[in-house]
Amino acid sequence: MTKRISYMSILLALGLVLNLMVQVFSIQGMKVDFVVVMLCLSLLLAESYEETLLAGLAFGLLTALTTTFPNGQIANIIDKFMIALILYTIKNIFHLSLTHKTHVFMFGLIATLLSGSIFLAVALTLSQSLNMFSFLFVTIVIPSTIGNCIMLPIASKILMSVKK
Repeated sequence: MTKRISYMSILLALGLVLNLMVQVFSIQGMKVDFVVVMLCLSLLLAESYEETLLAGLAFGLLTALTTTFPNGQIANIIDKFMIALILYTIKNIFHLSLTHKTHVFMFGLIATLLSGSIFLAVALTLSQSLNMFSFLFVTIVIPSTIGNCIMLPIASKILMSVKK
């Protein structure tokens, strides 16, 4: 358990660093969420419900500290925590594995689409700007999903080689 939590902590730090590095690509405060990639890897590593809750809370709180999107603090906490619970359920129902490339790809696809949708829904509801949802979904969430689906299998392969 300690080793898995150490890996999760490293993945969280790496995701935050990547998020900070891509701020130059920010559009209206929204940027590619590389933390979702690292959250996916952490959740695929997690073996217990408690580890999943810890990952969701830690990822949510720390991304809330770095967001530049209006009302993004609350949206990040809710989004990452909900994603952790949803992905934990999906992982256990379908017996998804970090070693199976298709599982990793699908996990990333679902995670990024849901994460972006939840984040936007919460943040835009709080700012009473729901009319922006479609535009931001098409211009931010979909490109982020494509990028994350490319990056996640690469990152999982690196993680698997480090774990050996």
